[in-house]
Amino acid sequence: LPRGQHILSGTGIFDGHFAVGPAVLDRFPEKPGIGMFNLLSFWPEKTTVRSDICAHHSLYYGAGIVTNRLHLAAIAVGRLDLRGAFANAAFNSVICHQLSTIATPVEGVNVLLGGEEVEVTNTVTTRQRDAVFPGPPTDANGNPEYLTPDEYHALVEKGAEEIIANVQAILDSGRPVLCDISGGRDSRIVLA
Repeated sequence: LPRGQHILSGTGIFDGHFAVGPAVLDRFPEKPGIGMFNLLSFWPEKTTVRSDICAHHSLYYGAGIVTNRLHLAAIAVGRLDLRGAFANAAFNSVICHQLSTIATPVEGVNVLLGGEEVEVTNTVTTRQRDAVFPGPPTDANGNPEYLTPDEYHALVEKGAEEIIANVQAILDSGRPVLCDISGGRDSRIVLA
């Protein structure tokens, strides 16, 4: 692929527009929003891989490898980490990953967390995206600062506005709309 191209795998809302992959994006999104996606960017000196904020598509990384298949990482690395293996499980000769840990049974291979980005050069390093999950605000001593009722209601209103904007982006995309619901109370409210 030519350098400077950005590849989308999956679906998501980027800079207020709904996109479906696989697709080549004309630029790297300034504001990747919700969705189930991975973004790949090819630069002259490196390639970057970014997970969506909730890490819906599992990605595994280690020195010189990024993959969405743990068994391929095991073949490429060729060594299992017994401590990681005990934290995970093997069923019917299948190497799998326990979602309660970022360690994997493959030596030196970890799970890319939601919103993280991996830079691939001769080795692989990770860095957290800017304030994806910043945590609660704190005072100068590190103690949590609690929201006032008005601040809380303003935050709920902002969340509602983001949901409306995301749904509008999907409706404006010109694609068929699908609402996959479980039939439970929460999904029926979202559908409504």
